[in-house]
Amino acid sequence: MMKSSAFKSRRSIYCFNPVKLPHEVLDDAFEAARWAPSPFNFQPWRYLCFGRDDPAFSELIGTCASRNQMWAKNASFLIACCAVVQQRQGAHRSSQSAYAQYDDMIEYSVGLSVGLFLAELTQSPLQAHQMRGFNVTEASEILKLPTECRLLTLIAVGQEMEENSNNAQDFDEVLRNRMKVTRVRKELNEIVHWNQRGDSLQR
Repeated sequence: MMKSSAFKSRRSIYCFNPVKLPHEVLDDAFEAARWAPSPFNFQPWRYLCFGRDDPAFSELIGTCASRNQMWAKNASFLIACCAVVQQRQGAHRSSQSAYAQYDDMIEYSVGLSVGLFLAELTQSPLQAHQMRGFNVTEASEILKLPTECRLLTLIAVGQEMEENSNNAQDFDEVLRNRMKVTRVRKELNEIVHWNQRGDSLQR
């Protein structure tokens, strides 16, 4: 069973160890993503995955903002997280009313899947960094996405480079300093409000 301490170890890292890894190391994380809750069981999440040796990896890195290219290029994997925005006719279309509500739930559903993917990664030596700082149109063309799919984010995944590693000295000083920053989260009483209505949020 996962404990909160495992989740607290999750962070969006900047200093990836630039090594190739077998794609099987992500099997457990994708299995967790597969079993995410899904309104009407539409399961709209799709993951297009590329290792460092795939041409699409470099092409997608080229669509990223320069500040993201600095660190994302060293990841072992680059994952394009997509959503099926136009559900195909078939068994999964349970009712007209469910289908009509589908558009409002797409990104929520995909977010649930990605959340479980990231949570499972905390049980492994891998870390991930999600980003939206890239040219969505160019990346979608590289991926040759069909019209019913929308690219939501790119996720860089790999092993974090140890701070005292010789290779770490090759990284930009700004990135190395970011490795040392303590993560901060709001306190529970700031996000969880028991027996209070919405006016308690106006602070």
